[in-house]
Amino acid sequence: MLGDPEAWTEAAHIDSNIPLDVVLSDPALEFSHLYRLVDACAVRAIRVTMPAAPGLTKAIRLAAALRLPVRVLPGQPSAAALEELHEALLFYLHEPTVDAPVEFFHSALATLCDWDAGSLWTILEQDPDGFRHYDADGQARVPRTKDADQSQITFVENHFSRLIAQGAECATCSWQRP
Repeated sequence: MLGDPEAWTEAAHIDSNIPLDVVLSDPALEFSHLYRLVDACAVRAIRVTMPAAPGLTKAIRLAAALRLPVRVLPGQPSAAALEELHEALLFYLHEPTVDAPVEFFHSALATLCDWDAGSLWTILEQDPDGFRHYDADGQARVPRTKDADQSQITFVENHFSRLIAQGAECATCSWQRP
């Protein structure tokens, strides 16, 4: 939808209380599309979500200039993405014109200052008690991620499977489901 300028022109003319979360799948290539959100921001809340990937810092800088809140999905970043995360954090901490939060930095830093931002699961908006996710039919669903064979499994199951595969202590737990 971000690539469709007509959709954003229409969104700018429809007053709504429904916030939008705009997802950049490739921040390096799509960051300039954020300019399309300027008019729509006047009539509704908009947040930009992006993975920790090359181009992240450029996209965060532009979003901050447009006063858009940002959500970074850290995942397991590559070495290049880790450098980008570090640069983005320094920008977030030291640029005086940044006034919208950049999550997960914002909540992680707040936690370090003894403010209870909740668990990492809550900070990453994966806690089903705090963040409701709905499918295309309007049915509530548990947050999902895709595993290696592209089948859908829940966040908790995915994380647990990774722990088992790494030989974590929980692999031998008697409470574990077979």
